Amino acid sequence: MTKKFRTIEECDNRMATKTADSTGLVWFDAAEAPIELSGFAWFEQDHVFRRMPVKPAYQLPPGVEFLAWHTSGGKVRFKTDSKQIVLRVKLRENGIMDHMPRTGSNGFDLYCGEPGKETYFYTTRSCEQEYDFQIFKQEKAQLQTFTVNFPLYQGVDSLQIGLEQGAKILPPEPLKKYVAIYGTSITQGGCASRPGMVTSNILSRKLGRHFVNLGFSGSGRGEPEVAHVLAELDPAMFLLDFEANAWNDYEKKLPEFIRILREAHPETPIFVLSGYQYTKRYTPEEGRRPGNVRMQQKLIKSLQQAGDKKIWSVDGRKQLGRYGAAATVDGVHATDLGFQLQAEFLLPRLRKILAGLE
Repeated sequence: MTKKFRTIEECDNRMATKTADSTGLVWFDAAEAPIELSGFAWFEQDHVFRRMPVKPAYQLPPGVEFLAWHTSGGKVRFKTDSKQIVLRVKLRENGIMDHMPRTGSNGFDLYCGEPGKETYFYTTRSCEQEYDFQIFKQEKAQLQTFTVNFPLYQGVDSLQIGLEQGAKILPPEPLKKYVAIYGTSITQGGCASRPGMVTSNILSRKLGRHFVNLGFSGSGRGEPEVAHVLAELDPAMFLLDFEANAWNDYEKKLPEFIRILREAHPETPIFVLSGYQYTKRYTPEEGRRPGNVRMQQKLIKSLQQAGDKKIWSVDGRKQLGRYGAAATVDGVHATDLGFQLQAEFLLPRLRKILAGLE
């Protein structure tokens, strides 16, 4: 017998009024409207917090396959007047690293405010794999926009947002079309103290755009299989920053990577950045870098001369300015200062290119 619905709530349970649990809070899944989830380009297809498709058309390198579960660049945004916000978190694992704070690798952080005016509020702090954490509290109810950034070096099985019963929850002001950034451990966020300080999240706030972070620690090597998967995306721009991982065969990887993207996206801007300088401890990589930069610049210039007017090359060796490797944790991976300097280096260049799309 066919079931007959009597109310819209029976037909669509998302329309039903939610009741508070024993904590006095009403819980919303991170992907539940009107909450806006971003940073997971294949979420509608796979329904998991993963940065690459679960079953890609091309076999991913082992490092990319593993690190795709790390949620760097993921975020949720929503408006509410709830006087408190609690996150109910279930991580895939509970790993730690000896050179990165747990608040950055495993934590979430919260920003308040409209696009371009977001201010940092607080960060989750827990040594557990599953936990509830009150990330926001204020005395007076005030409708405002909130952004919650996902962990940089950890997977997330589930995230729920707890609000006070009766509080409003509305969609946020929309951001502009996303930029896809592909690169290395530095792109992924090693070793920011919290998620909001990785370069892609800083740029997202400054530009009022979504970013899809496709940085893979030690595994941003520019394989053609990865390029084919990235070609499935439809971003406002591709930002390529993988020279530091592909340093020994960059001259082979970069031309093919660009060719694959350009074949699928003839008009999409492509911005190619070389990595910043490390300390002298990393002599093999650093010795190769000047040649890589010259090759990159020569390649992009030849493509421009051949008629590609939407591709650019930037020498990134001086991104950290006068601080240099002092803005890193270990001679390679950036501190919060390093990420801020990288974002400031990129911001005017990206803003100029993206302005031409509007």
